[in-house]
Amino acid sequence: MKKLPSAASHRVIKLTVSAAIILILSAICFIFPLRPTAAEIKDNKLTEFPEFTVSALTSGDWFSDISLWFSDTVPFRDTVKKIRSGLSIAFGDREANGLNESVTENTSEITEAG
Repeated sequence: MKKLPSAASHRVIKLTVSAAIILILSAICFIFPLRPTAAEIKDNKLTEFPEFTVSALTSGDWFSDISLWFSDTVPFRDTVKKIRSGLSIAFGDREANGLNESVTENTSEITEAG
């Protein structure tokens, strides 16, 4: 009769597979940088990676700047924002992402033209 693997060996296997997946995905992100360098929606400049200084590290500013950089340069951020705005408007939210003015202007132009 075969002996079945113990629960501890199952945990080790799950942990090893999870760690391997995380490492592989991290390596892919470093090999293929997907972070945008310019915003698609607006003509504004994206947050640059903060310069490391000891004073910024000790004050905590460096970590808050990293957080701003990360949230500003998330891959496909502008695309997701466009989709969200379109869905919000489609479901009746005319003030989605500050688009109220542009929706109102476009609506008045259509009304005047028609």
